[in-house]
Amino acid sequence: MLNLSELKTLELFNEKVDRLKENSFVKHVISQKTGFTISWEKDKDLMIEKRFPEKESIEAFVLTLRYFIQDNEKISLRNIAKIYDKLPSGNQKKGLFKDALKNLNDYLDTPDKQLNIKENEKELSKREIFDIIIYGELAHSNEKKRQIYKRWMKRPVFGVIIENEFIIILDYIMRILTYLQEKNDQLIIEETNFLDFNHLL
Repeated sequence: MLNLSELKTLELFNEKVDRLKENSFVKHVISQKTGFTISWEKDKDLMIEKRFPEKESIEAFVLTLRYFIQDNEKISLRNIAKIYDKLPSGNQKKGLFKDALKNLNDYLDTPDKQLNIKENEKELSKREIFDIIIYGELAHSNEKKRQIYKRWMKRPVFGVIIENEFIIILDYIMRILTYLQEKNDQLIIEETNFLDFNHLL
């Protein structure tokens, strides 16, 4: 059984997911096809057409996303996992939460098999791309990671591929968060009913 403080933490998680849903980044990804086109004509410069969300919307999205990825926040995914760990072993939602978290980690730890993004013959995992852009450019200024980010962006074609991959990663994370929000809603109802029932005894 979860206590009121833990239930309020789940509610806060859900509120922050709602904030992400309202962001124009999410609306862009849902309503439009993101991506890029590279074209070239003889005696002309290489043309790159980006169909990305506005940079400001990505920055605003990441600002809220940090609540879920930084462990000093009580609604980080790792800290929410600790709440789910308190549920009985047979609880279905406990298993579903663990499965969703595993799917996210497996996704982040694998390279994109279609694009096969490499630097110096080393395949880049989605987690590496996410980490470099978040902590080297958007959320923090880790100097080592910033230098890597700047090196990537100096190469126009490689840079746009990286940017596109980052948007795809954010979209996948958003889908996982939305799924977990649904599980939280169901769990909050169950646990609140249980608390109310015990209060009557």
